[in-house]
Amino acid sequence: MADLSFLVFGEHGDSVNGVVVQVRKRADRLQLWTGEVGTDGKEALSIGTHLKKALNLPEHFRIRFQLHTDAMKRRGSTVTARFQL
Repeated sequence: MADLSFLVFGEHGDSVNGVVVQVRKRADRLQLWTGEVGTDGKEALSIGTHLKKALNLPEHFRIRFQLHTDAMKRRGSTVTARFQL
């Protein structure tokens, strides 16, 4: 499993704890579960940049980063993104 994680996430493989893929009618969702990546967002944005390149996503494609603690406190169905790439 560690080898697969490295192939997909490169140097960030140790930071990624899990992946969830949800296929939906309006928009598909890919969730990466990470360990502590810091509050400044640098590591999270680096992981997102690597993921965009690995998946060959277009430049205009948005990646939003949400904290688990924010998701647990949310009201309604959405959580405000802490960082966006």
